[in-house]
Amino acid sequence: MLFATLALVLLTGCVATPAAVAPPTAAPAASDNAAAVTPFPAGFDVEGHRGARGLAPENTLPAFETALDLGVTTLELDLHLSADGELVIWHDDAVPAEKCRLDPMAATPLPPDPDD
Repeated sequence: MLFATLALVLLTGCVATPAAVAPPTAAPAASDNAAAVTPFPAGFDVEGHRGARGLAPENTLPAFETALDLGVTTLELDLHLSADGELVIWHDDAVPAEKCRLDPMAATPLPPDPDD
């Protein structure tokens, strides 16, 4: 029964998708990101998986801020209790050092803060 209900929900979403797609246009400027997001029906829950994963380092304040600026209505994040009893936002059970620093050899600068 659960599978049938899930299949019906997924199929309904596919049917509700507009058949005509507008031709591609020039990419919006970085400051126009919020305008570039496709509008969703009223009440539609747009989730930011670990913030704006792919646009900012996941599970960081910049990722959450960017996701909210893009119109996300729910932030999905992971919480862990560290060995010293501190609550941390992190996906995995361990925090490897290579994920906690920027690559000093990277040629790509950090994206600008959308609120600056």
